[in-house]
Amino acid sequence: MSDVEIPFSIPLDDDGFVTLQCPFCDKQFKALGDDFEDDSVYELFCPYCGLVTEPSDFLSDEAIEKGMRLAENHMFELLNGFMNDMEKSFKNNSFIKVKTGPKFKMNDSKTIIESDNMETYHLTCCERKIKASLIDDTLYCPYCGGESHGTING
Repeated sequence: MSDVEIPFSIPLDDDGFVTLQCPFCDKQFKALGDDFEDDSVYELFCPYCGLVTEPSDFLSDEAIEKGMRLAENHMFELLNGFMNDMEKSFKNNSFIKVKTGPKFKMNDSKTIIESDNMETYHLTCCERKIKASLIDDTLYCPYCGGESHGTING
């Protein structure tokens, strides 16, 4: 069976940032949507713990839940269609009878609401901006991993 791609979008906040979540420390931060989708970015560093992995590993729990709901709905559509086809195929067969049960019900789509509760930091090492919630002013650059004292943009 071939792979199926189910495209969906993740909303950006009013400033064009997407919420990301570290798979190691579970803290959330934001990167510009264009930076996150940039094909030249092969890995991201968490601005809090500094650990690194692929950008897709930084999808938030909400985005993963939305993707899983869409994947389940696709599977339910396939199963419902398969059972309908089976019932039709054996409709006039005197040896095999197929009776379908209740159809799988589709999940409600997950709505992701972007909040804007983080400070914007300008990272001079890579000349990029992120949003984060910091206790102190030290963070790691998500793009190069360097320790930075990002300056808050007003």
